Amino acid sequence: DGSKVSRTVIDDNTYVASGSILVAPLHVSANSQIAPGSVLNPNNNKSSAHPDGTPTQSPTKQGGA
Repeated sequence: DGSKVSRTVIDDNTYVASGSILVAPLHVSANSQIAPGSVLNPNNNKSSAHPDGTPTQSPTKQGGA
């Protein structure tokens, strides 16, 4: 609706691979790595898996969690 803005903040020295989807509101901490094809939203755990089952490193701090 445009009246409520949700922000995504990506701190310094962060790698976001191609095909990643970041759903606001979200805070990606400094020195984080987001694997290709990852989907991050405010309800993600700190550890998750890539769709093919390989482990990924999610941000260490997320907004709203």
